[in-house]
Amino acid sequence: MVTAMNEIPSSWIRTELENIAADTDYPIGDGDHGQIKPSDYKTEGIPYIRVGDIGWGSFTKDKMVYISKSTHLNNQKSKLVPGDILIAKTGATIGKCCIVPNEIAEANTTSSVGKVTINKKMTFPKWILYYFLTRELYDYLWSISERTAQPGFNNRDLKKFIIPLAPIKEQERILKKLDKLLTQVDESKRRLEKIPVVIKRFRQSVLNAAVTGELTKDWREKNFDTENGEQLYEKIQNHIDEWYQKESQIALKQGKRKPKNQRSNPKARYIVEELSGIPSNWKYSRLEDLCYLVSDGTHKTPIYLSEGKKFLSVKNVRPFRIFDTDIKYISNEEYDFINARCNPEKGDILYTKVGATYGYAAKVNLDYPFSIFVSLALIKPVKEFFTSDYCELVMNSELVFQQARSRISGIGTPDLHLIEIRDFRIPLPPQKEQAEIVKRVESLFKKSDEIEERYKKAKAYIDKLTQSILAKAFRGELVPQDPNDEPAEKLLERVRDEKEKLGSTKRKIKKQFEE
Repeated sequence: MVTAMNEIPSSWIRTELENIAADTDYPIGDGDHGQIKPSDYKTEGIPYIRVGDIGWGSFTKDKMVYISKSTHLNNQKSKLVPGDILIAKTGATIGKCCIVPNEIAEANTTSSVGKVTINKKMTFPKWILYYFLTRELYDYLWSISERTAQPGFNNRDLKKFIIPLAPIKEQERILKKLDKLLTQVDESKRRLEKIPVVIKRFRQSVLNAAVTGELTKDWREKNFDTENGEQLYEKIQNHIDEWYQKESQIALKQGKRKPKNQRSNPKARYIVEELSGIPSNWKYSRLEDLCYLVSDGTHKTPIYLSEGKKFLSVKNVRPFRIFDTDIKYISNEEYDFINARCNPEKGDILYTKVGATYGYAAKVNLDYPFSIFVSLALIKPVKEFFTSDYCELVMNSELVFQQARSRISGIGTPDLHLIEIRDFRIPLPPQKEQAEIVKRVESLFKKSDEIEERYKKAKAYIDKLTQSILAKAFRGELVPQDPNDEPAEKLLERVRDEKEKLGSTKRKIKKQFEE
């Protein structure tokens, strides 16, 4: 019978971990303290378990190393056997725990791993492991760790950790129920993990259909009288020429340098591979030929300040989104110098060009001035004819990313040069169709966003479910109590008596032998 929600059944007890430890020389301890060094590691032999091999209830052999039999025998205090419970003792991984699996006949471990060998007459390794996986052990270990500069705990503290102990038969029933429920939870997690992949593929398929004309195929059948891409391209070239002349005249009157003529930029010598087919009234065009400017941020790392003008880099840009948190600041002077050449404005496109996250595009919609680093390209589309929204989605499409991937350079760190970005081939539809494409993509993305939001809520619920089930189990609410079960306190007393009798017998034999 449970007396209160925060209490345990009357047939249970709470006891210190050391009271249910095995009657062996080192039932609660840790690994070697520096005796075994990396130079002792082998590719085969006795498994040498380290913190990296321990997960939250799981054990992995992917990166496990080995030691020789002789090294193992010389470090018997840190030996492990199947069923031992392992706990990460130091650093950010503190509290991770698992059971030494049965397929490992014997093993050894390091001082950063704690180990517990339990008395199987009183409890099961899984009972202890499941309780370790509740927040109780984690919170306890971190509360202890606060006393030291380096997070960690010692064996004395671990021995004093309080464990709820149910009657042995009830433990069996609870563990059987836990195994079933947690298996179902894990299966739900595995299914949920597939959803982000499906959503990503869906969005890419939408973008692919958008930039190849499939998405608006029915629309073109009803709107066949629109101007074609070739005519639009000519409009854009004339507009750029007029814009350049106008800006040059303004600069001349103000005594400033004329804007750079983009047409004088060197052209890539890249041989364009076969691109996806597009409707006959569309046109493939070089990105630079559709923009006022394709440039990048400062190539010199500025001096960062605690406040000032905001400074964005590759980490702040992801597909269709600019994260303006975790950003750096620079002085007004550096901002003016950088932005004289590269001035991001609303409606421009930022495009990641360096590092593992290259190939992401996001439209600028920030309400404050900022500068950018060389890891970002700045794209200023001729918005009057090549809209920012269409440019953003086409730059995030697989069609453009394939071009980026084939043109990437750099040893170790991927790097897209401006000359290559400027040469990307962009499918150019008529203006009205650009608007229709954006409208349809936004509608479909909205639906995927709704699914993603439901996924996040489901994931949050599932993530909490394991802890909820464990908490219920260790309050004695998962299965009914059986009044015929031997109470845990009597079990503990009986095992203690047996241990004392065994110890007395051993002492008598030893005394007789000495006599």
